[in-house]
Amino acid sequence: MAKHHTILCFVWRRGATHIRTEGIPKMKRIFLFLLCFIAPLGALSAGAHENSSGNVNVSHPWAAPAKAGGNTRLYLVIENDESEQITLLSLETPVARDARFHFQADDKTVLSLSSRSIKPEEALNVGTHHMWFELIGLRRDLVKGSLFPAVVTLADGRKIELTVII
Repeated sequence: MAKHHTILCFVWRRGATHIRTEGIPKMKRIFLFLLCFIAPLGALSAGAHENSSGNVNVSHPWAAPAKAGGNTRLYLVIENDESEQITLLSLETPVARDARFHFQADDKTVLSLSSRSIKPEEALNVGTHHMWFELIGLRRDLVKGSLFPAVVTLADGRKIELTVII
C-alpha cells in the first residue's frame, strides 16, 4: 500500500506525465488511473447540491439532526437571477407538521415571517443564526447523513423541489 501512496503523491506533485508504473501489476495501474482521474469527477457533481426554477436557484439545503416530536432548523440559499423581484412564501416537507420562516430581530425577539421578497440579482441566505426555517413537530428522527424531500413555494406559484441533507 505504501508504494501506491507514493505514486499518488508523485502524481499530485509532478503531474500525470511523470508517473512511474514499473513493477506494478496491470490491474493495480488501472485502479490507480480510475482513482486519480475519474473519481474526482463524482466529487464535483456531489458538491452541486442545487435545484432551480427559471433563474431562481436554491442551493445547499440542510437540516440539523433531531428526534421525532421535536423541532429543528433547515438552512438553504436562494438566488434570484431573474430581472424581477420574487417572493418566498413557504417551505413544506413531509417530515414535519409545519415549517415556519423565522427571523431573529434582536437577542430576545424571533419573528415568524409570512413571506420574504428577494430582489433581482440578490441571494437570500436562509442559513444563519438570524434567519432559518423552523421545522416543527418532526414526524420521524432526522439522522445525520440521511435525506428528506422539501418544496419551496414562490408567490407566482412556482414550486422548487429539494432534497435536504441532514
